[in-house]
Amino acid sequence: MWRIIGEWLEPLVSSSNNNIHTLSYHLLPETYIQNASIYITKTRSFYQHNSTVGSNILSFVMTDDESIDINSELDFLMAETLLNKELK
Repeated sequence: MWRIIGEWLEPLVSSSNNNIHTLSYHLLPETYIQNASIYITKTRSFYQHNSTVGSNILSFVMTDDESIDINSELDFLMAETLLNKELK
C-alpha cells in the first residue's frame, strides 16, 4: 500500500527491505482489514477511551462473502449478485 506525498509515492509501512513493495502477496505477512461490521464494547471502555475500541481488541475473522462493504454502485452490484446466488 502506498501514500501519495506531493507527487511521489511513499510506502505506507516502512521497511529496511527496499524491495518489499515488489514482493508477491503470498510472500508478505498475513494482514487483516477492519470492515466495521461488528463492535462489541463495554460501556466502561467506551467512556475511558472515548472510542468504540479500547486498548485490548479481539479478532473476529470473517470470510469475504460475510463482510461485503458497499461504498459504490459496483460494490452494490457485487453484493446483489452474491445474495442472488445464495437465494438460488
